[in-house]
Amino acid sequence: MGGFKLGDYTTSAIALKAFTNNFRFYNGGKVPTGFYTQWGLQQAFKKNGYTEFQANMARMCTMTTLWDAFKFEDGEVVVKPEFQPYVTDKIEKQLRSTAINRAGTIQGVNIDEDTPLYKGSIIGSSVAAMRGWMFQRGQELLSGRDDTSEIKFKEVREEYVENGKTKVRIKKVKLPRTKEQELNRAAWDPGRDEPMPEEAKACARAFV
Repeated sequence: MGGFKLGDYTTSAIALKAFTNNFRFYNGGKVPTGFYTQWGLQQAFKKNGYTEFQANMARMCTMTTLWDAFKFEDGEVVVKPEFQPYVTDKIEKQLRSTAINRAGTIQGVNIDEDTPLYKGSIIGSSVAAMRGWMFQRGQELLSGRDDTSEIKFKEVREEYVENGKTKVRIKKVKLPRTKEQELNRAAWDPGRDEPMPEEAKACARAFV
């Protein structure tokens, strides 16, 4: 197991640096100063009347990334003083969510609230052992993994009349999708914070 743990730490560290490098610091004046993903910067530019091309050129000209905003101090990772106003709670939560989701896919493990149904059976668990990444990647291409998300229900008491008597029965009602599941359903790439290409869906539509 030592080899697996070493590989886990190595891939997680590389992935985390890649995620932080995806956020670049923009202070060109056309949009509010801060850290943006490519998609986020494009949307900010278009909202202010600029073009996507201008956003891409601005991103190419800035080399400061979110990775550069952190430093080690007394054995802990802290934000550098000059970047503290821009490393907001929203940025940190987005980075954490991205790291957890992408690391889970890379390592072939299931993250919270994303337990596939096949793991509920002995046969499914046996056949799919050490092959979680295959199912996760397939689901991302097909439907953003929404089909593998555990469906949650709530119990509702429902009254009805039978033979002149009022009785109560328990009815299970499916809970609505969470915001994260809706984004996954739309094949949203949380790693790059932009819509992801749905290759498998496109192929399926071509034959319909």
